[in-house]
Amino acid sequence: MVVLEHVATPAFVVASRRVVASNRVGAVWLSAANTHRALLLRRAGPDELRFGVTPFYCGSVQHFLAIMKPSESPQPVVPRWNLTPRETEVVQLIANGSTNRQIAATLECALKTVEHHVSSALRKVGVDNRTALIAALFGR
Repeated sequence: MVVLEHVATPAFVVASRRVVASNRVGAVWLSAANTHRALLLRRAGPDELRFGVTPFYCGSVQHFLAIMKPSESPQPVVPRWNLTPRETEVVQLIANGSTNRQIAATLECALKTVEHHVSSALRKVGVDNRTALIAALFGR
């Protein structure tokens, strides 16, 4: 999956507690020298570790995009892209792995409002999807 290579931290696609794809950084993280990490990821699932997790379906099979959260905080996003304070909150929640429904619940607003903020943030940052948005957020 080429899009995973745009993410600077370990990133995986997980289905049925199996890693079905990863970026290069993720492959190194799961390498033979780090076998315990692969077992931990398979046993615990990505949501129980330090990952932002976004569920999606490929056919009828549920998959998860799991992106390890960087240890450092992202650079401030408002000055870089002129995001509104609410768009900034939405982008930070996306980076933490929240779905649009979860963001709507957290911010106590309508799902359509969140979708508007996500679309606006994607446009301002100049990217087409959430994965690229997260990569841009961390300056990659």
